[in-house]
Amino acid sequence: MKIKTLLIVLMTSVFLMSCDSSSVSSCKREYKSYLKKTLKDPSSLIVYSERITRDDKYHAIIKVDYGAKNSYGAYTRKTSVFQYVGYSFLVDGEIID
Repeated sequence: MKIKTLLIVLMTSVFLMSCDSSSVSSCKREYKSYLKKTLKDPSSLIVYSERITRDDKYHAIIKVDYGAKNSYGAYTRKTSVFQYVGYSFLVDGEIID
């Protein structure tokens, strides 16, 4: 009985910790869409890490370390900061339409 209760509590806490707020999920969707539009070879995209540095109802900041192939076929790696503020999307501090 104790193991069953412990397992239920553990699974519930894992589920709750994995839930993103709407601003974070919007920011993730926007940055992935942005990268697919701007990379030379979008299918080569590798996201090494995502770090959420701010998360509230209307504002999310995600620092993303990613890599992809360039025009010469070599992989390059870059870290960018993506922000979702209200209905605006910013990449490294610049507003993207």
